[in-house]
Amino acid sequence: MKRINLICGLILLNPTLHASAADTPPDHLSSPVTVNLETPFITPAKGLWLQAGFRFIEPPESIAFSSFTLRYGVSSRFEAALRGSTGATRDTQVTAGGVISHGGSDLELFVKYALLSSERTGLAALLGISFPSTPAQNQAVATIGASASFRVNDRTTLFLSPRATLQEKNEIVGIGIGAETHLTGKLSLVGDWTGIASGMNTRDTVTGNKIRRDIWGAAFRWTAPSSTSMVSLDLGYGNGTGSTTGFSLTPGLASSAGFYIALSVRR
Repeated sequence: MKRINLICGLILLNPTLHASAADTPPDHLSSPVTVNLETPFITPAKGLWLQAGFRFIEPPESIAFSSFTLRYGVSSRFEAALRGSTGATRDTQVTAGGVISHGGSDLELFVKYALLSSERTGLAALLGISFPSTPAQNQAVATIGASASFRVNDRTTLFLSPRATLQEKNEIVGIGIGAETHLTGKLSLVGDWTGIASGMNTRDTVTGNKIRRDIWGAAFRWTAPSSTSMVSLDLGYGNGTGSTTGFSLTPGLASSAGFYIALSVRR
């Protein structure tokens, strides 16, 4: 809870820096993601959005996960995308005896449609299918989600993003909240927290039992827009293991966390 309170406090504070006209923040929906959540942003028609990222999760997970995302704007309201996350598979000794196998990979195909888009609010729905290859799951799984945004002022936007993976007997449902606040025209602070409402998404390293842990993350985002493209770099910290719906609902083993870096390009 101390981590969550710190993240919320940092994100929701009012920046004390006064911007000039040249320091105007980009549009409040300039990215389709926070750290772990989808936003209502839709890639412009015939445009591309690419992201590559790494998450270095500390013990007991002790795995470096790499992720990629490719999005294509089919129309002004509709995008199709492919994303994946992968890491080594490891066995961790359980205190009570036995081992926990964890890590692996996930590949997800999905589409996102904008239901509402205005200067202050946005709403989108997501439907996909993922192909996990992990010790816990190795069959195709349907994924669903929604995302909403509300622009509080010219600096801060709030997000709401429920999402789920629909594997048999252990559907994982999370309800995420997030925010982005612009500290300067090019630097912003993004963060999110997802409460797990259903399903077990990790294991206890003492007993080996399945347990439920919330997902959280925060990052500084540097963005350099131009007339034809936008490049952004995220540097942050959190416990989500990847960019797919399934991995974004999965923390490091026993909720272990680590540093996060991602480079995004929009054309």
